[in-house]
Amino acid sequence: MVPVSLGMLLLDHFAILAVIASSLDPLMQLIGLPGEAALVFLSSLALNLYSAIAVIASISLSMRELCIIASMCLIAHSLLIECSIMHKTGSSALKMAILRLTSAIVTGLLLNIILPEDFLHLTNAGTQAAA
Repeated sequence: MVPVSLGMLLLDHFAILAVIASSLDPLMQLIGLPGEAALVFLSSLALNLYSAIAVIASISLSMRELCIIASMCLIAHSLLIECSIMHKTGSSALKMAILRLTSAIVTGLLLNIILPEDFLHLTNAGTQAAA
């Protein structure tokens, strides 16, 4: 997790993070996320969920955005490793990768539609009502 955090710090220091975020921002806006969230998703695809957690810790996201990106990462994490394992079992690695990527994006789109903008306030109200 430290190398990923260090990588994020270096990307931010050399302004590469801003370039990546601004170029992916239009795509991520469709899912209701800022451009920086693309780095979370890409790190979970290539590496594992722990790397995504390290990237999440380095950017500021609302509770609603965290819910969307976490759901997407849980569906399509560690694609490189898991697709090679699926290929060894006889599955089509390409088909499984496409299925998981498509499912993650559709889930992000649906959560963007379903989750209210004031998601944090609703969860706090529900917690206080239960107490």
